[in-house]
Amino acid sequence: ITQDLSARDAIVDIIKKHDLAGEGPEAVVSAPARRNIKELFPEKSGPAAAPAQADDGDADPDRDGYSDGGYYNGGADSAMMDMMDADRLMSSMPFTSPKTPGAWDKVTPEMEAWAKVLEDMARMLARFPLLRLVPFYYVEKRGESIEETSRRWRTLIDLFEIHYLPNDMGELDREVAQGRTAHEVWHLLFSRPDLILDEPELIDNMSFQALWWAVEDPRVNNLGLARHPGAKPWINAAYAKDYAIHNLDEERRFWDERIPMHMQFLYALVYQWWAGRPDPRVTDPRVAEALKRAGPAIRRAIKTQDAARAFAVIRDQIWPIYKELIEEQVQDKSRQNQRQNQKQDGRPNDQKQDGQSQGGESPDSDGEPSEEDERHQRAQEQEARDQAERESKDYREKHAPSMSQDPEKMSKEQQEKAKKEMEEARDKMEQSQRESQGGSQKEKQQGRQGGKKADQSQGQQSSPDKNSGGTQGRADQPDKADDPKQAAKQKERLGKADEEHRATPADRVLYQDYLRRVQKFIPFMRQQFQHALRQQLRQRVIHNRDDGDLDPDSFPRIPMGARDVFSEEMSPNKVLYRVSLLIDFSGSMKGEKKERSIEGAVMMMEALEKVPGVAFEIVIYDSVPLVLKPYNKKLTPDLKASIVGIINGNGGSTDTFTALKEAIGRVRMGRGDKMIIVVNDGDPDKSFDREAFRQMVIAARDVEIHGIGLGSEAQMVLDLFPPGRGWWLKDVADFVKNLRRILTSKLMSVRR
Repeated sequence: ITQDLSARDAIVDIIKKHDLAGEGPEAVVSAPARRNIKELFPEKSGPAAAPAQADDGDADPDRDGYSDGGYYNGGADSAMMDMMDADRLMSSMPFTSPKTPGAWDKVTPEMEAWAKVLEDMARMLARFPLLRLVPFYYVEKRGESIEETSRRWRTLIDLFEIHYLPNDMGELDREVAQGRTAHEVWHLLFSRPDLILDEPELIDNMSFQALWWAVEDPRVNNLGLARHPGAKPWINAAYAKDYAIHNLDEERRFWDERIPMHMQFLYALVYQWWAGRPDPRVTDPRVAEALKRAGPAIRRAIKTQDAARAFAVIRDQIWPIYKELIEEQVQDKSRQNQRQNQKQDGRPNDQKQDGQSQGGESPDSDGEPSEEDERHQRAQEQEARDQAERESKDYREKHAPSMSQDPEKMSKEQQEKAKKEMEEARDKMEQSQRESQGGSQKEKQQGRQGGKKADQSQGQQSSPDKNSGGTQGRADQPDKADDPKQAAKQKERLGKADEEHRATPADRVLYQDYLRRVQKFIPFMRQQFQHALRQQLRQRVIHNRDDGDLDPDSFPRIPMGARDVFSEEMSPNKVLYRVSLLIDFSGSMKGEKKERSIEGAVMMMEALEKVPGVAFEIVIYDSVPLVLKPYNKKLTPDLKASIVGIINGNGGSTDTFTALKEAIGRVRMGRGDKMIIVVNDGDPDKSFDREAFRQMVIAARDVEIHGIGLGSEAQMVLDLFPPGRGWWLKDVADFVKNLRRILTSKLMSVRR
């Protein structure tokens, strides 16, 4: 089900605890339910059905060899290979298509038993025990009714419920139900439906929201498949049920006659992600051209792990193309309505009423349409737009999350309340996820004992055991004893970033905004650093030498037997200082804390960029550290903007131990005085081992390690770092000044 080690270990512990090893999924439900569900599970358990064939039409059947201008990377099978992990929140995205059937009302005991299995699966995938899976029902307090509300799979955010459709719970649809359940969980983790509340111009626009959720569907699937690759057969089965083509000619005819162009765009977009090729049901060249033009932007959006950045790509790059298609649809529908009205009035298409000639001109109009004709034309266009909005709203209703009520119906006060509810829901889920990452108590205890033993025998710090999910279990050895593969990986990261993307216009604007905030600090800092380093670049003390040019400042130490008294000229291209900035990227680092962290990164890039003798890196970390600016890579305007764009996203859990351990290894791979600055909010995972972390900091005597804790709950930083190296900033606004103070103190000091 999952490659997340802590989730996997928790599942294994539960199975062992209840003696369920080797049992099928039916073993996790109650005895009565087990009897009811027994017939649903043949001897061969687990997902096995191959995905249905996408079509037998004109598209090239060789998916791997098919090229459509770089649009999507070959479908769900290959999309999961290059997608990013993330940890976010929610929405609901059912698998509706033009052929989705209605829902059954009857829920049998067998369906209830299978739903219980799926509920347990959903809780494990989301790491959220309060999540419930229940049959769809109308929430009357929200004004839902059979007339106004579409029945569908959905997530109710404030109630922590996933609603399912009973007709997907049949014996033949087991993998379909698994796929849709996993899909809803991924929306719970990765989507942010409240983003629309900050867009007053779009909050009433159903066409935009339909487009938004059509792109969001593949995006969360990519993130989910990267985290839970075992769900791939389930997703294929779910999409095959709604999107597989069985009779191409018949379905093309249906699309041409019944599906408007803008809706074809949405369905074809999702189909192309799933099948890895263009939808052969699209025959209108205008739809095909719009999909082709929007392709690069769609690909960027669905590869983006941050929901807000994906939203911006949709709004700024895809929406303008989609709007053009809607306008063409409006004009087509308007002309169609005119022809129907003329036919009903008994008029030929080329002849107007009230004595007009066959040329279509009124005797008193001089070839211009009359005012009545213009009013009629505007009315027809408005009717066509209203119809497009109704169609888009229906799509939105089937795909968008269920907040307290529809966004367009909320007052300003209700919008603020909804934002707060969403924030609280995210916090509650993230807290649950952090608490679930500790692994089993037995493994923790074993790791703790192993770490203490190593400390006693070697005097070195413990480090995370990748097989335990905790921060104990293996003593930190000197660099030469490290795994050669890991050492090679860290060496490669000196010059190559872990995550890169081409800076967008929005990233560049964002960078300039942050630069303006810290601009006043930069010239003075740069001047100070350059002056100090200019002095130190001339002469530096050479250690372990028996002859050479004497250092004048060392003369008084010669009678006392000092040997490190020689110096040499140094060129400006030699590195005197290596500085690593580690920024907490976890879900708890949000709001002003994230804002100040970005300001610090921008100030550091601008102040140190052209200072000779200083090499630095910028790293973000949640569950996995990511090098954004390596030591040996020169900054460019695009790289600066892209770094800010990435930090502006959101991460998941926090593994400060691994981030610092890897940073120590990299900073030692070069000459110069070494400094690491760790920025976080003092909110580590439950499995965090303070003692192991402290020992690692103490043991790294050749590296000056500082910790900066942001916010009222970051007092732990004073306990984790030596006196004078831990900085607790209750007022987050002081971060930039404090970072400047630390850097200035280090670089202005003269090391002899």
